[in-house]
Amino acid sequence: MPWAGKLNETLIDDFVVVDSSGNLVPGLVQGNFTIQLYNPSGVEVSGSISVTIIEVGDGNYRTSFIPNVIGDWLLVIKHTTYFAAGKRGQYRVFEALFDELDSAIDDTQGVGFSPATHSLRKIRQVIDGS
Repeated sequence: MPWAGKLNETLIDDFVVVDSSGNLVPGLVQGNFTIQLYNPSGVEVSGSISVTIIEVGDGNYRTSFIPNVIGDWLLVIKHTTYFAAGKRGQYRVFEALFDELDSAIDDTQGVGFSPATHSLRKIRQVIDGS
């Protein structure tokens, strides 16, 4: 299942690097990895959208990028020694995240909604006043 992210906001994901014995591999830097980022149209956009990889400690690493289109994104990170086939991250980017809709619904002050019976489109229309 893809991670959820918000349009034009930093999307963060973590991963680990282990050797063939299962030991964590610290000390890698962004230049040690090959990065491929695909937008929802399936176009590789690594050259135009920056993807950052940092070590957060002891073989644990963090990726981040800012998606600029709503839809499903794919990030593939490769390392020639530890995972030549690549680690894949799937991300579904929305205009707003559900927890933001909850607070926006609260702001309608008493307009009743049930997520089970009302579509997000209908909820958004009431919030926006249209």
